[in-house]
Amino acid sequence: MPQYHGDIGQYGQNFYRTDDGNRIVVAVVLLLTLGLTGAHRFYLGDIKHGMVHLGLCFIAVIFGIFTFNFWLAGWVFGIQAVLLLGELLFLFLRAVTGR
Repeated sequence: MPQYHGDIGQYGQNFYRTDDGNRIVVAVVLLLTLGLTGAHRFYLGDIKHGMVHLGLCFIAVIFGIFTFNFWLAGWVFGIQAVLLLGELLFLFLRAVTGR
């Protein structure tokens, strides 16, 4: 009986990894859990877009807590949620195509 050594073949490696070796699955989990903070972008090495997400999260929290503009904070979080859905679709397409 052959032993399993963790090598899942070329197709499997392309499905779960990006070009620079980061795992897509980890990026998706970070997006779904800490996406508002931009953790998935920092993980993928895209510092500029990660800072945009972190800045939007900071702005929404500041508006919500200190100025009691909860509707404005909701709009900022809503815009960020739309961005995160687009990024989730992008990560899925990147995983399927292997690019």
